[in-house]
Amino acid sequence: MAELAEVGSDHWREYEANEGLLRGLLAHRLPSNIRDLQRVAFHLLSALAAGDDAQTATSCALAALPPADNDDTLPQVVELRSRLPLAAPLPVHLDGYRRRWVDAALADANGNQSEAARLLGVKRETMRDWLKES
Repeated sequence: MAELAEVGSDHWREYEANEGLLRGLLAHRLPSNIRDLQRVAFHLLSALAAGDDAQTATSCALAALPPADNDDTLPQVVELRSRLPLAAPLPVHLDGYRRRWVDAALADANGNQSEAARLLGVKRETMRDWLKES
């Protein structure tokens, strides 16, 4: 622990706007919030005390987090924040997003609703209800 005390506050400056660290943190839901952030800070400090460079320290710190949601189809929090406030209520946006998935599945299934439902992992009845709603 004495090594950690030797890591000066100047070392933290390079992490205030470290893109890799920020992107890594934004990619995680951080379900435990403060505990996960404390874990990242501890591993970052440990790597700095060991004399690791910024990239290695960042990698070590982010590796301490639970696996990230790597679904690239979902917009990141930063992007969603830039769209606020919403012009229409959230359900309208979600319905539009669902409709695009339905259209894509129907196109892939050549219009076969049962096959489209299977592609989306829903029951045929659910697909029929969604089509009635739009």
